Amino acid sequence: MVAEYAENRDILSLGRIYNSLLSGYQDDIEKYAPTGNMRHILRHILKIGWNYAAQRIKFERFAESDYRSREVGEAFRLLEKTMLLEMAYPYSGYKVPVIPELKRSPK
Repeated sequence: MVAEYAENRDILSLGRIYNSLLSGYQDDIEKYAPTGNMRHILRHILKIGWNYAAQRIKFERFAESDYRSREVGEAFRLLEKTMLLEMAYPYSGYKVPVIPELKRSPK
């Protein structure tokens, strides 16, 4: 599907391609999750997390779930390692080198 888009550059087909890729990731979640609970958290993030794109997020009770901050943080870092998402932390400095504030909520 991605090769098809690369040939045609049909923007209208991106939704279908995106949904297909996301479905494939959801089907393969067992490969990434070390525990059953982590699988549930990863599925929750993949299903609902995209609604929070470009917004500051809090790991504790993410997307109105009952998951703890530590668990959700681990799941997000795992998804970041698989390159499915990238967490963007805020910067407050303006001098080089600019260092993100990892203690604050990411987007």
